[in-house]
Amino acid sequence: MTEIIRRNDVRSLTVAVMDVPCCQGLVRLARQALHDSGKRMPITVEVIGIKEPQVRTWPAMSQQKETAMKKYRCTVCDYVYDPEKGDPDSGIKPGTPFESLPDDWSAPCAVDKSNFEPVD
Repeated sequence: MTEIIRRNDVRSLTVAVMDVPCCQGLVRLARQALHDSGKRMPITVEVIGIKEPQVRTWPAMSQQKETAMKKYRCTVCDYVYDPEKGDPDSGIKPGTPFESLPDDWSAPCAVDKSNFEPVD
C-alpha cells in the first residue's frame, strides 16, 4: 500500500471497515502506509455498522503531526513512550505515533495503552 501511495497521484485515502475490533487493523495499516509514503492527505474511514453506517475522517497528516508525535507516560510504571524512538524491543519502528501502536502493545509493566497519559 505504501508503494501504491508513493508512486501514484493519490489525493485521498478511504478505508472501509466493519464495526468489529479485528477490522481496526486495516485503519492502522492505512495510516502507517500513508506515513511511510511521506505524503500528506486526509484519511476517511467508512464504518459499516449493524445499525447505520458511520463516516470518520482524520485530517491530513500534516495537521496531525504535533499530536501524533506526542510522548505518553504509563501511569503504573512511569515508562515514557517516545514515538521518535519507537519501541525496538517490541518491534515498534521509530516514528510510530502512540495512536498507531498495536492493541496488544504494552508497557514494560505489562499494562495496556489505556493506562497511558500524554506528557506535556
